[in-house]
Amino acid sequence: MTHKNILILLILFLIFNLFISCTDPVGPGVPGIPFVSLTVGDERQFMFNTDSSTILYKVKYEVLRSDGLQVFVYEWLYGEDSIPRLDYYALKDGFFIATELDTVRGTISYLPDNPFREQRIAKLYPQEGEVWQSIIGDSTSLFFTAKNIGVQKTPAGLFNNCYGFVLDNALSVNYAKGIGHVSSIFLSDNTGYVSTYIKVKSTTYGTKVPPKSPFIRGKNTDTNSINLFSLLLGKR
Repeated sequence: MTHKNILILLILFLIFNLFISCTDPVGPGVPGIPFVSLTVGDERQFMFNTDSSTILYKVKYEVLRSDGLQVFVYEWLYGEDSIPRLDYYALKDGFFIATELDTVRGTISYLPDNPFREQRIAKLYPQEGEVWQSIIGDSTSLFFTAKNIGVQKTPAGLFNNCYGFVLDNALSVNYAKGIGHVSSIFLSDNTGYVSTYIKVKSTTYGTKVPPKSPFIRGKNTDTNSINLFSLLLGKR
């Protein structure tokens, strides 16, 4: 074999390996690309598709929970608010979870089997039909069911490989593979939040729209904004 042929084979081998490394691993025990993106600097804007009110949230920095778990701090603004609110999220046991930074002992929210009151919001590697309880240890907690919903279109773009995490057959919180949360839709009337802008690591989708505060039954209140942001992610 000539040196030229050897060089050609080497180049083809390198190209093949590069292709393999850039695609989803499918071998036994290899999970592939997760459906949740959680990186400092990630940013998302959502718009309610009835009144065009907006929510903007950013992953600002990392902290440690009191037991040492790595936690990401979300800063979010509802509508035209100027003072951000903070929430805490992490990856644990194959789930994207909401959590407290310390235990909630001594409060009405305390659960002996779930001292940080973790809420399992999304699966990193979902399978069709999987069911899980949102808040372990809370007998009143609702259940999520994973459903393969294919393609989702929002103002931020067209997203393939999507799963809906359906809460109590009422709300579908939708995630795109490798991108994360793209929409949250009420199944009864198809209203809800749709992404207008997403930044995942160095990649962006869509364009931010001007912030707009909600108009809910004639009132703009902090309580409504808190509840709607919780609903956006499937929290309670």
